[in-house]
Amino acid sequence: MSDPYQILGVSPTATDSEIKDAYRKLAKKYHPDIHPDKALAEAKMKEINYAYDTIKRIRASKTSYQSNSNYHNSYANSSYSYNNNYRVVEEYIMRRDYYTAKAVLNNMDNYDSLWYYYSSIVNFNLGDFETARSQIDMACSLEPNNINYQRIRQQMYNTYQRTTRTYRTTTFSPFRLFWWIIRFFLIMSFIRFILGFMFSCLGCLY
Repeated sequence: MSDPYQILGVSPTATDSEIKDAYRKLAKKYHPDIHPDKALAEAKMKEINYAYDTIKRIRASKTSYQSNSNYHNSYANSSYSYNNNYRVVEEYIMRRDYYTAKAVLNNMDNYDSLWYYYSSIVNFNLGDFETARSQIDMACSLEPNNINYQRIRQQMYNTYQRTTRTYRTTTFSPFRLFWWIIRFFLIMSFIRFILGFMFSCLGCLY
């Protein structure tokens, strides 16, 4: 799917009434019951409904690009344009719908630093740590002065290291089991030696 605003032919700054009017006009134009090409009409209606529903969700959640000052400040100094596709991706990420966000990213043609940044976040949250690390590295190499990219990369590396350490300590290893068995017998032998020595000393006293 493409940018929902472009599908409806409206601007991201359009009012809710303007968006609804654009949706109704397109729905009337491509209604399968009146359009001569039913297959085309059904495909267009699917695309139109997607666009309208997506815009409604973005505006209802109040987390769009215009209303989120944190995201606005993060990319105010970016040398790349912040287009509507990234706005949609951002919305899906904030709602933790990472699979849909990844689908939108995969349909984009321009792989700039912002694309690699968002894609790294999506893949990291989907558990693909290696891809996420390589993509955030690419974002940083394309825009080395972006402090936000550097901060996210450091957070990813720290989280990855903690996860790796946890995995290593919780994953079964026959060598680790063998080492623990050896340690157990060594400790038991030492305790038996101490107890034997103590009893022998007590025996000498009597």
